[in-house]
Amino acid sequence: MGKILSVNISKDKQEPKKSVDLIDIDLKKGVIGDAHEGASMQVSVLPYEALRSELGDTGNFPPGCFAENITTQGIDFSGIRIGDQIKAGKVLLKVIQLGKPSGGSHTYSFRGHSLLPKYGIFANVVKAGRIRRGDEILIIKDTTSDENL
Repeated sequence: MGKILSVNISKDKQEPKKSVDLIDIDLKKGVIGDAHEGASMQVSVLPYEALRSELGDTGNFPPGCFAENITTQGIDFSGIRIGDQIKAGKVLLKVIQLGKPSGGSHTYSFRGHSLLPKYGIFANVVKAGRIRRGDEILIIKDTTSDENL
């Protein structure tokens, strides 16, 4: 099990998200108050370890700077698959996409780096609620999919 390092929102698209104490997650709208509220991919997740693996200590890259809603720490996403669920606090998310096509729409670059295409995890809401910085996070494997067997 890992933890939520940061929860992040932005008022406008194509800008870094700012870390906040908590985010409210709606079943139909995703992250309330975020620029992507109501989008088809409701919540974006980025492991902090991916950021450090890719960029090392080459500069200040605060959580949210790559436009992710949730920055995690201490959880291994290497085996995650579409259909798996992520339990963050009391919220339940279902993974619908891994990464993004490079150069696609809404691919945010911070200081010339874009990590969501390679490391981003995109999910839709299964159970709404509130996620706070420091909440526990875990992966629930989808045992109904042949891809995960």
